[in-house]
Amino acid sequence: LPEKLEHLRQYIQANLLGDLCNASLAKTACISEASLARLFRNFLGRGSAQYVTEIRVREAARLLREYTETIDAIAARTGFPNRFYFSRVFKKLTIHSPADFRSKYRAA
Repeated sequence: LPEKLEHLRQYIQANLLGDLCNASLAKTACISEASLARLFRNFLGRGSAQYVTEIRVREAARLLREYTETIDAIAARTGFPNRFYFSRVFKKLTIHSPADFRSKYRAA
């Protein structure tokens, strides 16, 4: 991956609670929003917003498997504005609600 994209991937992972809109990410990488969009599409096959959402859901899935925090707390910890939006997005990407995912995949 290009250096700027790898830097952005690390930045996103480290700043899930931060402002990860296109303008903010473009500013972080010192590129235009159009260049940002091209970079994500060409090398990752999706837009930056979709990528950020996928990273947030992946981290939430890990937390659901490994910790007993409430779903509200996990939603907040992964940058979702509320439990309801988190649940809708999580189910769309994983086919499970957060509660079902936790009960099915929880580490013993």
